[in-house]
Amino acid sequence: MVQEADSVSHAARHASPVRDIEQRTKVVPVSSDRFTMQVTLPAETHDLLRYAQNLLSHAVPNRNVPEVIHRALKALVGDLEKQKFGVGSKRSKAKIRGIPARVKCAVFERDGGRCTILLDDGKRCGSRDRIEFDHIMPRAKGGPSTADNLRLVCRAHNLWAAEQEFGLHFMAKKRKPK
Repeated sequence: MVQEADSVSHAARHASPVRDIEQRTKVVPVSSDRFTMQVTLPAETHDLLRYAQNLLSHAVPNRNVPEVIHRALKALVGDLEKQKFGVGSKRSKAKIRGIPARVKCAVFERDGGRCTILLDDGKRCGSRDRIEFDHIMPRAKGGPSTADNLRLVCRAHNLWAAEQEFGLHFMAKKRKPK
């Protein structure tokens, strides 16, 4: 038994924390609307989960972990959408990276929070990963930051669009570290 504990502690000391955690995360569908998730958490994340359960004990008296995670993710997504896309922003005249929050919000809602680039087969990319705002007529060429001149695109398609507009050689120079 001692030998097993020693091998576990040896493995724990030599494992890559990020890769190890990613490898241990399993999400398995059990029905069309339910999933089983098995995940290894760092101590700090575990402590945050327990603290969130305590803070929500009035609203979630049974400390139901799926309910606590749902509420936490809902709050996080709301904060991130407000920060990145201006969704729900009360400061309609505020500018986020040069684009008014109300314009970002309008583009986000119009484009459904997904990449709008059409692929060769005529289907929309639709990715939600690394979504960015893209000026259809680039700002560098006088394009305005209006809803009509903006679209949501994934990072890969934003880089592709820039290469189409400015050329591969020019964009390669821009990407080189100074």
